[in-house]
Amino acid sequence: MDFYDLYSFSETSKRSRSLSKRSAKRHEGHMKVSLHRCLKLKYKSSSHPNCNLKINLEDKGSTFENLEKYLSIRHSSLFVNVTISLKICHWLFDFDFTLITFDHLAQLGYPLKKCYVEGFKNNEAIVRALITFRKAERVDMSIEPTTDFEKFDFVTPFTESLENESLQILYPDWVSPWHVNNVFNKCREVTLSDRMFSFAESDVIEILKSWRTESSIRTLILTFDLAGSIEDFGAKMVEMKAKPVQEAASSMEMKRQRRWGYVSSAWLLKQINTGAEVLVTVGNYPHEGTRKDLHMKEEFELEPENR
Repeated sequence: MDFYDLYSFSETSKRSRSLSKRSAKRHEGHMKVSLHRCLKLKYKSSSHPNCNLKINLEDKGSTFENLEKYLSIRHSSLFVNVTISLKICHWLFDFDFTLITFDHLAQLGYPLKKCYVEGFKNNEAIVRALITFRKAERVDMSIEPTTDFEKFDFVTPFTESLENESLQILYPDWVSPWHVNNVFNKCREVTLSDRMFSFAESDVIEILKSWRTESSIRTLILTFDLAGSIEDFGAKMVEMKAKPVQEAASSMEMKRQRRWGYVSSAWLLKQINTGAEVLVTVGNYPHEGTRKDLHMKEEFELEPENR
């Protein structure tokens, strides 16, 4: 039976529901929910390739009652291995009710696989979305803060760390070292990417010093402005017991970058409490001046003389 028929069968009697629960465990599937002008829900069963469900639901005044009813009734606790992906364009809907709906959805016990949130100049939306999806496996945040975001409290609302395997923030203007060290510290991969924004060198040093003490981050990508020379920065890395090394050009992308003039320096940095070791690289193209790319990663290859 496909998952839809299995649910219908489970409603016929207590015994059929008991039998259905055992069978439903074989339905390991993925549900994709997209909110963009209308609501789209798609379910795929990995154990039953031909068991796909696609449904479009109108937002009905942005209350999403149909979505919540569908998820709670059609699935309830029957399909225990369902994961969910979300794509939300917040300016098209009542954002408050959207987050309440999906917070309830998460409480139903379905693992959130990927959450993509898109929006424009909304500080509260940034905070509430990150908190609501704090346990999602992957979060891609593409909401731009307001021009006067400095006046908004981006600290107090975060009472616990996010636990995303991967966190990407496209507009990180509002992000401070405090967020990386106290809010993002339980994430595995953190990408703070915006070609129009750079952290200060002092921010980077503060982040790396805190990482040495305690953090689950193993991949960190951001850009910053070098305050002095790269030698001065290297001296600060050595003060943190980081070892200067030379990274090997192990990929075609790295080889291409070096051919085009990309210059980088690298250090091995070790975490005190876990012994974990990461490679910290700082580099740029000559025309980029003091603007540097920082990449911290746990998977790397060194030149033979550094091994």
